[in-house]
Amino acid sequence: MLLTSAFLLSLAAVPVMAEQPAKPESEKKICKAVTSTGSRMARDRICKTKAEWDAARKIDIEDARKRGSMPEATSVR
Repeated sequence: MLLTSAFLLSLAAVPVMAEQPAKPESEKKICKAVTSTGSRMARDRICKTKAEWDAARKIDIEDARKRGSMPEATSVR
């Protein structure tokens, strides 16, 4: 009986591992297969966070507007 009590007390003293919070949606990596220019077969896999993909898309849209291949009134989703 004394041994059982000592065992139960020792279990109570062991710290419980706290569950780690999940990464925010913007920090998770999103991978996309991108076809290289000039080849139908070559594909690269590029992984970035949501924020990095959004920034790259914004830069691409601004470049297209500067070249004149995209109207100014186009909304970005």
